[in-house]
Amino acid sequence: MAGVTPQGFVKKTLEEILTDVGDRQRAVFGAAFDTSPNTAMGQLNATFASAFAEAWEVLEEAFHGFDPDAAADYLLTVLAGLTGTQRRAATGSLSRYQRLSLNAGATVPDGALIAHSARPDILFAVSGPITNPLGVPALIECEAVCTQTGPISALAGSLTVIVNAVSGWTATTNLQDAVLGRDVDTDAILRQRREDQLSLRGGSTLSAIKADLLDVENEPGLSGMRDVTVLENTSDVVVDGMSPHSIEALIDDGDVPSVSDDLIAQIVFDSKAAGIATNGSSNGTATDENGDSHTVLFSRVTLRPVYIDIALTTTSDFPVNGNDLVKEALIASGADYRIGDLVIALHMRAAALSVAGVVDVPTFELDFTPAPAATANLVPGTRARATFASANITIL
Repeated sequence: MAGVTPQGFVKKTLEEILTDVGDRQRAVFGAAFDTSPNTAMGQLNATFASAFAEAWEVLEEAFHGFDPDAAADYLLTVLAGLTGTQRRAATGSLSRYQRLSLNAGATVPDGALIAHSARPDILFAVSGPITNPLGVPALIECEAVCTQTGPISALAGSLTVIVNAVSGWTATTNLQDAVLGRDVDTDAILRQRREDQLSLRGGSTLSAIKADLLDVENEPGLSGMRDVTVLENTSDVVVDGMSPHSIEALIDDGDVPSVSDDLIAQIVFDSKAAGIATNGSSNGTATDENGDSHTVLFSRVTLRPVYIDIALTTTSDFPVNGNDLVKEALIASGADYRIGDLVIALHMRAAALSVAGVVDVPTFELDFTPAPAATANLVPGTRARATFASANITIL
């Protein structure tokens, strides 16, 4: 039986539609009525049946539009939006520390373009205007955003080509690797974010506090939040530095903190149960409904730089900027690491093989300290996240 059944929606297939149409015609015109594919009527039936089959597919998609596990694309976007979760748009990579060499009084206008030294198609736009107010040449730092969206890499020292000549602007470079942008949320990511934000939002459970701290749709100030973990101590004694009957919000708002301390404090205060203490190495001020101020403790994730020594076996296909491409591949491989995630050595090592001309990686050593000698997976700890930067990757 096709249609809505106790087991869900059952779509009528093209073959079933053709059989059904033929049976109906024979019921009217007689059992000898020929609807085989080589007859004119059979070919006419096939034309209409194809259109009916497309309509059944539309009905199936509409039916699944009410199921977050089955809805896709636009229907999933609309469904998630009903409960306040928006599909995040793609963003461009960010050069947070772009240094401009400016003569006295020189001004670089907003949107002035800088190109990658090895990839002229990769452009970053200055967030300006940026002016040197001094009476002498000076180095001024600013931000620049990639004009393309997605995780486009720009290693430290690679954004050096001034595309838009400006009087008094003599040189530029990025002091650190660009913070990778993101693609538009996939259906899988949107489903997970929806579940996270619906986890008893507004309650006092750990999942509810986490959901509130990730609720960027209702609080734009949280846009820089990467990850949150909420810990609790339900015992009557101090455990892992946490006081009895308390919680600790562990915040990851990027390699450079981007969310206000007071905003974090206010959300934790509003979400936690009354009388529950907070722990942490950072703090902010929250205000209760009576206008009284409260100091709320929380912690930010410990960032643990990963140092990598790698040797490559390459062929003639290895490009001139191959070493930089390998570094970019390693950084991209670790870009999605979250709080407490293991650094899987084999996963990182395999990333180098994605670069054209790399046929083997005979040496791959990594550690949280310089001059690494270990080859095993790295354990950052429950309160830490591994980070990756080109300055910490040595190609032997």
